[in-house]
Formats: sequence, structure tokens, C-alpha cells
Amino acid sequence: MNSSLTAKTGMKDTIPTLAGYIGVGLAFGVVAKAAGLSVFVIILMSVVTYSGAAQFVIVSMLLAGSTFFAILTSVFFIINTDVFDGHDSRSLFKPGINDEKYYLRISIDR
Repeated sequence: MNSSLTAKTGMKDTIPTLAGYIGVGLAFGVVAKAAGLSVFVIILMSVVTYSGAAQFVIVSMLLAGSTFFAILTSVFFIINTDVFDGHDSRSLFKPGINDEKYYLRISIDR
């Protein structure tokens, strides 16, 4: 990494990612509320579920009457997409690494 990077530069570089998180979060809230989930459950899912895509899948599968095991299995595969995306071994299985952080990191490394 470039040693001249500062916290200010880091914050500026993450603004597009933050905008994406806000947009997806609002969309999830609307979809989950329309599906009949309570505000408490929506907030709980947002805090507990690390993957935005998994949140949408959970809501869809709950509405379809899927079993807990089916939901858990689907979420497992969604969360572990790094294995299938071909990310380099430095990022695999490290806590806190997601697509956005990974691509921000490799763009700075180059």
C-alpha cells in the first residue's frame, strides 16, 4: 500500500461504497416492510446479516415458506462467494473482507 495515504483520503475513496450501502439498505427496508416484517426484525436483520444480498434472499425465502436449513444453506453460499469469484488467497477467509473492501484494496495496491 502507499504509505502516503491518510484517513482523509481513505474516507474520500469510500464515499461511492457508502452511497451504495445506503441505497441498498433503503431498498431492503422497503422490501422487508412490504413483505410484512416488523421494523424490529428489519433492524435486527440489518445488524446480524453481513450480506445485503443474503438479506433479500432471506425475505424471499421466508415468504416462500422455505425451511430454516434451506435459508441457512443459501445464505452460506451467498456469503462465501469469494471462493467462487477467484479473489487472491490474501483475502480468502479473512474476517471483515467483502467485495467492496477487496476491490478498494486492490485498486490502491496497483
